[in-house]
Amino acid sequence: MMDFEPIAIIGRGCILPPHSCSPEELWDAIVEGRSGIHPPMPERWGTRVDYVDPDRNAVDRTYCGIGGFVTDYDQDERAASSERMRLNRTQRMIVDSASQAIGEAGIDRSERARCRLFVGNMLADEAFGDQSLSEISGDVLDECVNEFGADARDAARRAIDDVILSRNDASETANAPSDLARIPAEVLGMPDDPIVIDGACASGLLIVDLAARYLHTRAKPLAMAVGAMANMSITGNVSFAKIGGLSDKPARPLDANANGLVPAEGAAAVLLCTLSYARLHGYPISGVIIGSYTTSDGHGKAIYAPNPEGQRCAMRGALAQAGIDPDGIDYIETHATGTPAGDNSELTAIIGMLSERRNGPVSIGSIKNLIGHSFPTAGTSNLLSVLESFRHERYLPTHGVTTPHPLIAKHPELLQLHDAPDPWPEPGNRPRRALINAFGFGGINSSVIVEQYDDGRPDGPAHADAEPRDATYLAVQCVAQANCEVPRTLLEDPMTADWRVFHTPPVLLPHMDIAQRLAVLAAGNLQPMMAEPDRKETIGAFLGQPSGLAVGARRELRIRLPEILDAITHAEIPDERRRELRRWFADRVTTSIGATVEAALPGYMDNIVSGRIANMFDYRGPNCVIDGGRFSFARSIEMASLVLAEHEADGMIVGSSFANPSHLVDQEAARLATATLIMLRPLDWAEAHREQVRAVIRISHADRPGTEPQTLLDAARLAQAVTGHASRMPRLQAGGMLVEVMDPDAMPSERIGHRPDGLRADPGTDAGHGPSDGVTVHDTWIGVRGATIPDCLDTLLDGTEPVQPDGQATPIRIIITFDSPAEKENTMRELRILKDALRHHR
Repeated sequence: MMDFEPIAIIGRGCILPPHSCSPEELWDAIVEGRSGIHPPMPERWGTRVDYVDPDRNAVDRTYCGIGGFVTDYDQDERAASSERMRLNRTQRMIVDSASQAIGEAGIDRSERARCRLFVGNMLADEAFGDQSLSEISGDVLDECVNEFGADARDAARRAIDDVILSRNDASETANAPSDLARIPAEVLGMPDDPIVIDGACASGLLIVDLAARYLHTRAKPLAMAVGAMANMSITGNVSFAKIGGLSDKPARPLDANANGLVPAEGAAAVLLCTLSYARLHGYPISGVIIGSYTTSDGHGKAIYAPNPEGQRCAMRGALAQAGIDPDGIDYIETHATGTPAGDNSELTAIIGMLSERRNGPVSIGSIKNLIGHSFPTAGTSNLLSVLESFRHERYLPTHGVTTPHPLIAKHPELLQLHDAPDPWPEPGNRPRRALINAFGFGGINSSVIVEQYDDGRPDGPAHADAEPRDATYLAVQCVAQANCEVPRTLLEDPMTADWRVFHTPPVLLPHMDIAQRLAVLAAGNLQPMMAEPDRKETIGAFLGQPSGLAVGARRELRIRLPEILDAITHAEIPDERRRELRRWFADRVTTSIGATVEAALPGYMDNIVSGRIANMFDYRGPNCVIDGGRFSFARSIEMASLVLAEHEADGMIVGSSFANPSHLVDQEAARLATATLIMLRPLDWAEAHREQVRAVIRISHADRPGTEPQTLLDAARLAQAVTGHASRMPRLQAGGMLVEVMDPDAMPSERIGHRPDGLRADPGTDAGHGPSDGVTVHDTWIGVRGATIPDCLDTLLDGTEPVQPDGQATPIRIIITFDSPAEKENTMRELRILKDALRHHR
């Protein structure tokens, strides 16, 4: 694990319930206890159908008729800039919250062009659901032509679209999930490589974690991380209700009587750069991120059951990144959804993490009782609230707790709650510090540690110098695929397999999207090629693919069937034929799509495609789905390389799994009805496992000529190149990202020829340290020059002089970083093993 280079927060912004359109307004709402939780305005669910029923067993109904809603957002003059654009509600929230952060930092248009946009989101915008509902309704109506005729079909289709597509102006905006990053990035002036990252409820901190890793590379100096959720569709509400995870009254997180979460909308943004860059350019600094970490739960009771061990691992990892122990934090802003299982799991994890604390209790709290649970926005909104807490030097109050959770009451020596904004005393020898949690459905956990800015704080270790790295090298260990028949419409599910081998109950299969099942099959095929029974490894999975699963459209149709039938009632069709068509349509849907049950929601969530892999095969590294449009797979490789470069995982599975025939999805990016998974490893692993390396890939950035379809970097094409089945595809490109497939035999020389980030091309001389030939110790690095790789190691390890072989004019240099005598000793031991291996190979 590498030391974490501190990241400065130089801009903040939010759109959160009830009407907080700035971090300052959010603080005021928290202190005053203003709740944003109430029933939706009638137009939000856009129908005369009453979907709320106190009977929790009512078919396709919810018992939760409340939510966290931003009031008067559409009329707020501060949203006027985006109102002039053709943006859906989620896009507008992203633009408005990011614009606040830009204004606070004071960056101009030219600086924005050097900023990359990271969006954390799940389930896209309501307008995408409306478009999906329109499309699948059309698929159903196409089946009725022989019986009712084309005129009746067309009239019914017009009537449905007049109702469904008008509610959110769905036909007027670009609503593909990748557009949630692409369109706002264009509006904000940050057009290069924006991405949507879906780690469910962990997304808000996962994007902060990945943005920090990205900033460490110096590829760009600025990153905007925005968690955004505006999809308050009745479909998600009903689906979540069938798990029993919602509350029918305002949520009470951390209370003994909490009975579920309250879904909410909102967006929260932070503008980030390295601390050294912020100081160099004089940006305002509201806080400093000193550690972050992301894990998966691995095996668990269910795909949505939280695991305290995975959560504790994320918190401990963040502490290790920050170089502190639990005594080094004062406050924890908990994820605290208000579900009994979730709160109990998190408090168990926190108590386990704090078990060695000796300096008295740590304060804990939650703001979800006022703003609700905004899923992918939860992490970034928690971060903003802590930054405001720093500014006011007061603890965040937690409202609505009448009887503290039994675990809080049982451990007063470790945990304490605040029901008022009590003063936050300044620790004697360090800044105020907080740990922030965000845990995601499907078993993904992110934790971030942030401290109050102290202008006397050192910049910390730099992972790179002023120039970005020229290339990254990774090894490909193995490739696995799974395929099925391509579905022709959104209604079809042609996939069959023997699911007994995965211990999957048959009752679950109709609710699991094909993409999830394909991913599990491909991961099963991957296991024999990567098994190392004597070593417990940390493996993660980043799947790059378009978001939006076909089974989600089917669930939208089943739950919102009353709206469709109501629309058909008003179609311009003769009365009797209209009644027959309406009856036929209802029978077709209810007989082919089962009622909404507990398995429905995880079955259509995009991030569960990677989550099922982690859950099924007990992977504990980070997992998520990444949507960058047709460049989705390239973005997954890029983000995986960041994790591997900082030794956050021993290996990362990248790839894609998709089977959605919708015209809303970029079919070139989707590669329908195929899952392709590729295991990537860092080169230090490859050097010790040469016999398992299929290929080495060199990742670099080029100019941006148009990418030809036959050279587009996607999972299938890279798999073909790696396995030798490609006739001429050793170089694949996605925008400015270039991947070259190389023979494993080229690995050692390529590795040595690549300078690690942060090191100069020629160390030269420095006062008191001697010349660069031989062994040179210079602060945090050792430079060695020799004629061959083993000779370089001889020089470093044994003090011998290198011998220059005939015909070799260019010496080889190895540069090894270290930050402490203990790390130097470990590095030397590993290098001796490497030297023996290289000599044996030679």
